[in-house]
Amino acid sequence: MYKRQGLDLAEAMAQNGEVIQIDPTNQDGRVYRAYLMMSIGRTGEAIAMLEELLTEHPDNVKANIYYGLMTLTAGEPAKSIPALEAAIAQNPEGVEFLQERLASAREMLAGGPPTQDGAPAGAIASGQLRMEGALFNTLQPTDVLFISVRDPSGGPPLAAQRLSPGPFPMAFSITEADRIRMGGDRPLPPVVDVSFRVDRDGDAMTRDPDMPAATMRGLRVGSDEVFVELALP
Repeated sequence: MYKRQGLDLAEAMAQNGEVIQIDPTNQDGRVYRAYLMMSIGRTGEAIAMLEELLTEHPDNVKANIYYGLMTLTAGEPAKSIPALEAAIAQNPEGVEFLQERLASAREMLAGGPPTQDGAPAGAIASGQLRMEGALFNTLQPTDVLFISVRDPSGGPPLAAQRLSPGPFPMAFSITEADRIRMGGDRPLPPVVDVSFRVDRDGDAMTRDPDMPAATMRGLRVGSDEVFVELALP
């Protein structure tokens, strides 16, 4: 967002600080501040800022969008769902993307509580995705993160997810629910390959060669604490 204005992150933070100092009630400025805080990895503070703003202005569409997306990425679908519903009700630009994220939040909420080891029930693989801040700053709000699970011997994906990339570090978990959504008629082998890639056009059938990606090969099904660094090829 700030890169489209020709600013680096430090300049954007300083400029936004001046706006809020002049008018602490500026709603757009407060939403933008939360976005900038997310961009430097301080997502908890960003979420708290948006919660405060939404308490005062529950119909602020931008605040609902960012709050819904941030809390979904943070694994809090119960908070994400009402915010995304409120945003969608105002039919903003990109409503189809928000409807997809709302469906993901509802699936996550219906997926059951975590197991004792921290991995969600029925997890095929779970862990944390990382990306350097400079690389994350090149992404666009409409970029998509695809995660797919494959049999190392070949064949179509056994399970897949479509997510909004970031903020990073970002928790991920691909589960039996994702396998069922892909048909679920092929048994899982004891080890799988899991690929992660950011895509610009959102089409799973095309591949952007200059976008961040990573592949973990030979993961045992049920692996948790998997750490993946997304980088340029």
